Amino acid sequence: VEIHEEDIEDAKVQMTGKVSTRNETFELQTLKYRLQADSPRGDIYIAPGHGIREYLDEPEGMLSDDWDVRYEGLMDTGVSIIRFDANGDDSYDLQFTNREGLEYDIPFIDNSQDEYGFFKYGDEDDDLIFVEGHVNSTTIGLYLNLTTGSHTAASSGANHSLVNAASLTNSLIPGTDDCSNFFPIDEDDFFVLTNEGSSSRSAGDETSFTHILSYEAADVTNREITFQDQATGQREIVYSTTIPSITAAQNPCLRGFANTLVVGGNTFNVYIAGGLNSSGSNGLAKYPLAVDQNSDGDVAFDIVDVVVNGGGILRLGGLTQNATSSFVATNNFHTRMYGGVQQFNSSFGARATAQSATMLNNLQDYADHFRDISSGPNNGETLFQAVNGSSANVNFSTTLTTLASEFDGNGILDSGLNEVLFIHFFGKTNNEVDVDVPNVHQVNDTGGLTVDRINTTVLKMESLDEEDLEQGLSTYGVFFEQTDEDDTDDAEDLTIEYPLAQRGADVFITIGSTATTRVGPAAGGAVVVNPITVGSAKLASEVAGQETSQNIVAVGGPCINSVAATWMGSATPLCGAESGLSEGKAVIKLYEHANGNVGLLVAGWSAADTRRGTKVLAEYADYADKLVGKEVVVTGTSLSDITVSAPTP
Repeated sequence: VEIHEEDIEDAKVQMTGKVSTRNETFELQTLKYRLQADSPRGDIYIAPGHGIREYLDEPEGMLSDDWDVRYEGLMDTGVSIIRFDANGDDSYDLQFTNREGLEYDIPFIDNSQDEYGFFKYGDEDDDLIFVEGHVNSTTIGLYLNLTTGSHTAASSGANHSLVNAASLTNSLIPGTDDCSNFFPIDEDDFFVLTNEGSSSRSAGDETSFTHILSYEAADVTNREITFQDQATGQREIVYSTTIPSITAAQNPCLRGFANTLVVGGNTFNVYIAGGLNSSGSNGLAKYPLAVDQNSDGDVAFDIVDVVVNGGGILRLGGLTQNATSSFVATNNFHTRMYGGVQQFNSSFGARATAQSATMLNNLQDYADHFRDISSGPNNGETLFQAVNGSSANVNFSTTLTTLASEFDGNGILDSGLNEVLFIHFFGKTNNEVDVDVPNVHQVNDTGGLTVDRINTTVLKMESLDEEDLEQGLSTYGVFFEQTDEDDTDDAEDLTIEYPLAQRGADVFITIGSTATTRVGPAAGGAVVVNPITVGSAKLASEVAGQETSQNIVAVGGPCINSVAATWMGSATPLCGAESGLSEGKAVIKLYEHANGNVGLLVAGWSAADTRRGTKVLAEYADYADKLVGKEVVVTGTSLSDITVSAPTP
């Protein structure tokens, strides 16, 4: 190819046609022109705000001076920030924003071994718990004869034990009490609360809300338990000595129960141990807790994930590296243990003995991560270990998952696959710790796709040597930036921008002279969006006495939201029938105050009902023809099945 007497070495032309037999002329049918994008330095990198022409070794190959292909940076979807922040060389904090716009900064892992000789979750003193304990009742499992493998509905001898995880043998899991309960949350420990998602995502999905609390103190005289939400502040609950469906005879080791821990519109049941034999093998009078951390109604070793703003699902641990150096994408110490218990409880045949052995092995996996503290200020408590083994050669991974349903299509390359990204933590000599983000490849093997079976790069980290950084962008648009601290002993920081919607690149074909104007940050920069875009978000307690002095949107019914109760004329919570709410329904109601201000209440009977109500309000344009009058009723079965109607007279 020759253009303006310049031989274009990187261009190719392909022509097809035929010769006419009548007049012996050539009839051109197709003409294809291909220019290989070669630059003086090899690969082409186009900075935001620039075009491909200026980087070409032979720009004449573009055929005309009037057109270009320009890159204007990543789409401005808005992002939420996830950060693994290194504390020197031996620990990490986790920072993230939840789906309510609440920001959390909590201790994640610690390998200092200043207090204990373990690589653990949390900080050097206190644990971060994201796996439930266990509360025993007669509704869970059967009694298993550990000698013969037979089972019965009631204990009939000393060699019988309840088939429910911890009770197969108390020596497996430190801290298990005489009633087969396990309370992993000790005083000052942090724990994750995430309401369960769909049936296949009990640990949480893109619609779930995550909060991180710490257990501050227990006042057993007044039956009060104090928690600290790490984003919103302190809260107290009062527990009862009456425990639903569990009698004192069935479980005498329980001190109390509370179903009043309501966080993010979800209720998380709390069980407090009876002291003495309830915490560790040392018999100290401490009062650890077991919490229904995914709000599914039981405390049965469920794992809970962290769901960040934008719907990303962060699984905090339990992932190990196998012999082929590939990461196993499952939480082994939870899934194998709980699966074994469920397998036995659903099978009442001759496989009891084999299943007993399976459960013992699975329980041992779980037990490997909990240690009994037998000395020091935390004597009698349990410790949550990140990995089992010498800190100089152990490793585990967290994962950041984007569900296929969140893509503009159906998962990666329309394959229906979730995007699963790994964040690898490993112990080093001298009790140090570090982080690495491995490249991720996914074999696409779904027939009928535009792209056939290939090894698709989901995430590839590239080194920016001049800036001591590594960066990468996933197929969904998740951006990773990892510091490179090879010259120091400090651990490396990792910052993740998680988009609020799938994020692509702004690429334009331009003709003639053009100008680009971008509103917001510089091209390629991050926009951090708080989902509360009007006014400010406050707890009901923060506007006490000001319920009518300003215009307010209140979310949650009068049982849990004092603002709603005040609008309804009550100084105390209104629960059940007194709330005016009906099961399976939510209301959106306008209150007009005497001073001219207004209040808008969005409240449902359940958390799911309330979410449907808030979705209608957030997407009001889609329901404008139904949002008439001062009150409407919202019903439905899911976030995609919603009906808005006038209230029944």
